[in-house]
Amino acid sequence: MADNATLTVARTVRGTPAEAFRAFTHATALRDWLCDSAEVQARPGGRLLLTWRDGHTARGVFSTVEPGKRLAFSWDHDGHANATTIEVRFAANRTGTRVTIRHVGLGNATKELRAAWAASLEHLDSMLGEG
Repeated sequence: MADNATLTVARTVRGTPAEAFRAFTHATALRDWLCDSAEVQARPGGRLLLTWRDGHTARGVFSTVEPGKRLAFSWDHDGHANATTIEVRFAANRTGTRVTIRHVGLGNATKELRAAWAASLEHLDSMLGEG
């Protein structure tokens, strides 16, 4: 697969677009569903730092922040050979919010990341639904 391979994963989660957006842009919320530690400056040019207990780290810089609608940021994960980019879109529907993650520049990592993002969105749905 080429370095520019793209993965798209989507799921409807409980909650409003504003609540789902907040889950991606606030450190406490990120720790509730995605990582063990988070630092977030959710503004264009702002930084993102996520860490996990297993020693993995992801860093990024926000390029787009449209509250309740869309986020885009670079994603430099120590488990990937190259930095990638992520775009997240939020759209209201009858049962909650459709969250669509588009991860670009993955090389050969798409299969593993598909499972990881799907599990993460399941955790997000659970967190939003149960509080």
